[in-house]
Amino acid sequence: MIKKFQIQKTKLYVNTNNFIKNKLTVKSFPRNYDVEISNKNSDLKKKINKKDSIIIIDKKIFKIYFSKQIIKNKKIIKINVKEKLKNLKTIDKILNFFVKNNVSKNNQIYAIGGGIIQDLTGYSCSIYKRGLSWIYIPTTFLGMTDSCVGGKVGINFGKAKNLVALFSAPKKVLIDIDYLNTLSKNDLYSGLGEALRLHVTGGKYFVNKFKENIDEAKKLNKKNLLHIIKNSLLIKKAVVEEDEYEFNIRRSMNFGHSYGHAIEVLCNHSIPHGKAVTIGMCVETILCSEKFNISKKISELITSLAIKLLEAKDYENLKKINLNKLNTVMLKDKKTLNGIIKLTVPKKIGFIKFYNQKLDKRNISELIKANQIFMKKFNENKNSY
Repeated sequence: MIKKFQIQKTKLYVNTNNFIKNKLTVKSFPRNYDVEISNKNSDLKKKINKKDSIIIIDKKIFKIYFSKQIIKNKKIIKINVKEKLKNLKTIDKILNFFVKNNVSKNNQIYAIGGGIIQDLTGYSCSIYKRGLSWIYIPTTFLGMTDSCVGGKVGINFGKAKNLVALFSAPKKVLIDIDYLNTLSKNDLYSGLGEALRLHVTGGKYFVNKFKENIDEAKKLNKKNLLHIIKNSLLIKKAVVEEDEYEFNIRRSMNFGHSYGHAIEVLCNHSIPHGKAVTIGMCVETILCSEKFNISKKISELITSLAIKLLEAKDYENLKKINLNKLNTVMLKDKKTLNGIIKLTVPKKIGFIKFYNQKLDKRNISELIKANQIFMKKFNENKNSY
């Protein structure tokens, strides 16, 4: 079944039958890569214990799912995964590990963890010996639904999120949804927020599918989680294959990220990335509905779904943010050019448009007002979480 959606003037098409035997091929430069959904843990354990394998893994994932008996390979670096440690210091640690273990292009590098592990591994592999191939095994819902496709990797610098960044697509992505068994509600909802963004981009068919699956997915029902993962990746594939290096329409994937990144920094990451993006989608859509004649039904629909993915603690953390610093943070955003940030917001479900916003006093005050409107709606619903 072919489904159509639009970004600016570009029409894109999704074949909903593209996941053949749980395998999806993404067209990329310099090589295509496969995304495979499987739970063949025994095969993975054999691979990571090969003599030429190098493992970069989240410390918590190692503790929960692996042991010295399972991973006999000593060429392993365990990373303490925290947003504030996604920096050059940790990259330096990984590069020294590569040097110590004489890592070359003959080695197979496995990145096992969430988006932070993906960022750190992809960045390190890209700059070491002019590029090493790596395989990504996402263990978070956000990693499985969104970041595993597209090849963006970045680290934080100068109190700005992902300011030092590049493109580094993996050689392969291996998805095993059994890793979600121990995922926290915070991380699950974070991933579902990014999935909502993709479904809104994909159009009414996908939004209806999201509505069908969201309640059971929140209960970690694997069938429903799998539906959301597949639909999200099909939409992401269509966008990145059209514009892999973000010259134009891939900027639509920034929906919710301009405001989301800002509040993520301002709250010192007490609101995780995916939830901050969820809030960002609501605030940016409210702002644009007030300024650019977008139907308020769009912001009402997005907010009604977004609030399902937020908790009372997120409201409390959002309430504490000093929005007087908003302009300073947004001016540092990598998407800001000459003091102008490009908001990507649905004109209607399945039709994304770009709107330029100058980061001046008037526009920032309008953004703060949109935040207040969202906070009121959030507060009205927080007792139902």
